[in-house]
Amino acid sequence: MGKKTVLKTCSLGAEPGVPSPGRLAEWAGEQRGRCADLTSFLVEESIIPQVDAGITTPCAGGKFYSARLQESIVGLEGDRIRGELAISPGFLIDDAARAGIRAHPCRFAVPAPHLVVKGDEYYGDADEASGALYEQYRHIFRAMRDAGVNGHVCICERAVPEEMEALAGRRVLFHIEKATTATLEEVLEYQQTLIIEGSGTREIGRLRDEFDVSNVLVLDPKEDELRAAIEVFGPDRIQVAGYCANGDPDYWKSIVASAAVKI
Repeated sequence: MGKKTVLKTCSLGAEPGVPSPGRLAEWAGEQRGRCADLTSFLVEESIIPQVDAGITTPCAGGKFYSARLQESIVGLEGDRIRGELAISPGFLIDDAARAGIRAHPCRFAVPAPHLVVKGDEYYGDADEASGALYEQYRHIFRAMRDAGVNGHVCICERAVPEEMEALAGRRVLFHIEKATTATLEEVLEYQQTLIIEGSGTREIGRLRDEFDVSNVLVLDPKEDELRAAIEVFGPDRIQVAGYCANGDPDYWKSIVASAAVKI
């Protein structure tokens, strides 16, 4: 051991910190004539620290983006379906363009359907309601890609097979927070990218043997955890991943620093 390898880094999204009134006022003064609101500000704030830190593949958005989706999916009132679903794409397109201007290539993180919609009071049939919702997500993804982002991260609290069946693909990654080994196995039925916490790298050899894994995103790893992953897959298929949950301005710098590994 002793040769240093610098791995690529990627973001799975971020939750921006609470802005100071002065910073928010300064930003608002720059938006005259533009389609902009507080969520627009948070989109920019979510990605700027990643770009400044040198993250290889930044990702705007995060769970905070639930409010934007609920506003932009016509037929929703809060988290309930109360009418025929469609999308109003104006702010979605602007948000994607903001992210694309800050970083290219970049992804955009959105909460999964089960985090955005909690009930149906219109369709009266669970399969019809979820099918209509998934269709709107596909429209959203397409509109935002056309406006400047390369793909999406779907943030989940649990694995929902119907969601992954409908939405997973080359440009949509599913990230299950606090995933168990059983949950990771479910996800790998639908995507070839394994997103795993550093503490779970002891499982990657078995997962590689059982599933077709093309690359591994190791979330918040320690150096020995990264070395364990590299031993199984090699450095070219490993990336150091992060999700900033608390607006810490130094978080992304620590992700970049952790990507330099002695092997």
